[in-house]
Order: sequence, then structure tokens, then C-alpha cells
Amino acid sequence: MSTRTLTRTLPPFNDGADYQSGQAFDAEEYNRIKELWLDHIAAEHRGDIPGLLATLTEDCVYTILNNGKIWHGHEGAAKFYDGFLKAFPENCFSVVNVFVGPQGVVEEAHFNGVHHGDLMGLPSTGQPIEFDVVLLFPWDPVKKKFKGERIYFAIEHNLLANVGQLLRRMGRKLDMAEQK
Repeated sequence: MSTRTLTRTLPPFNDGADYQSGQAFDAEEYNRIKELWLDHIAAEHRGDIPGLLATLTEDCVYTILNNGKIWHGHEGAAKFYDGFLKAFPENCFSVVNVFVGPQGVVEEAHFNGVHHGDLMGLPSTGQPIEFDVVLLFPWDPVKKKFKGERIYFAIEHNLLANVGQLLRRMGRKLDMAEQK
């Protein structure tokens, strides 16, 4: 029987990923991260912006990776949540998967709600919309809070289909208004 040694060729790691991949697991830190994430999503569910900000570092960064939109600090995070909660006041997320580790939290969620306000430049339609989203909550081990969120909308299937439906509905409403 021969023992075969495999050489592992890895892609490049940026400084952040290199640091993150080397984090040791600590049960106390795990519980701290998990509990703060639960506080965060409970505050979001309540529409409690001060409660959300309490889970974030002062210099947090919110990034929507699909369009490159970025909000900085508590002021930026408050603007992000204010816009999102006005667009979807019922805030109907269901958590599909969650991964907690020393690097932070990865959450996969499904959202469905009624579009009441501006959403990424799309004016309010009053129509139902649903989409899937992946949220990364990077952890600051010194400040013991989240450094913000990196947000990936599953736009290729759900969100684009919804936007297309919304635009068609808006077009029909305009056509009907013009016919009157």
C-alpha cells in the first residue's frame, strides 16, 4: 500500500481572507457572535434602527455587491436601513441557512413582502416582491461587534423576475391611465 502526498495549489488570498482563514475557534466567542447576530436580526425584524446600530462598529460598512452601492459608518447604516424599512415595512425575511464562526456570520435568507418605497432606484409599486439574499456579517474581534454587511441579492432569478413583473405592472397602469 502506498501513501500518496497531494500538493495543494491554492488561489491567492487577499490580506483579509488570509487573516480570516487562520482564526481559531473559541466557544465563548462563537456564542458572543451568535447572540449579537440574533440581536441584529431581531432589531431588523422590529424595524429598530438604534437596536441594529448597537450591533455594529462605528466605522461599519454596508455594501451591496450586485451594484457596488456602499454606506459608511452608523450614519450610512441608518440610511440603508431607513430606505429598506420604508420600502418593506413588514420586513418578511425567513432565514434559510446560517453559518457562525470566528470570522462572523453568513446568512442566507428568503424575503417576500410588498414594495412600498424606493428599492435600489425602483420607485414604489405597491406590488408583492420576493428574492433570495446572502448576507455576510464580518466580525471585529477587538470591538466585539459586526463591521457591517456585505449583501448579495440573488438577482439573476428572483429579483430580476420581480423587477420585470413590477415594470410590466407599472406600464399597464400607465397604459390604463392614458386610455381614460
